[in-house]
Amino acid sequence: MRVPATRRSTLSALVALAVTAPVGAAAEIIGRSVLGRPISLTRIGDDSAAVKVLVVGVIHGNEDAGLSVVGPLLSTAAIPGVQLLVVPSVNPDGRRA
Repeated sequence: MRVPATRRSTLSALVALAVTAPVGAAAEIIGRSVLGRPISLTRIGDDSAAVKVLVVGVIHGNEDAGLSVVGPLLSTAAIPGVQLLVVPSVNPDGRRA
C-alpha cells in the first residue's frame, strides 16, 4: 500500500520532532486488563487536530520493543495540526507475566 505524499510529510514531521521538549501531558486510564491492571492513554496535542495518530507500544506481553518508540513520544512537544494518542501497553498482564 502506498502512503499519499501528504501523509508521508506528516509522518516525517512526527519522526523529526520525536525528541523535542517534554509536554507534561497526563495519562488517563481508558480501561483495565482482565486482572485489573490499568490501560492508559496519553493525548499529546490539540483534541481538534485534523490528524490523529494512534501509537500502541505493546500488544503481546512478551514483545515490548514498541516501548522504545512510545518512550520518546511521551516526551514529545505538541505538533501543530496533529494529536498523538499514545498507549504504552494494551496488555499489562502479559508484560507482567
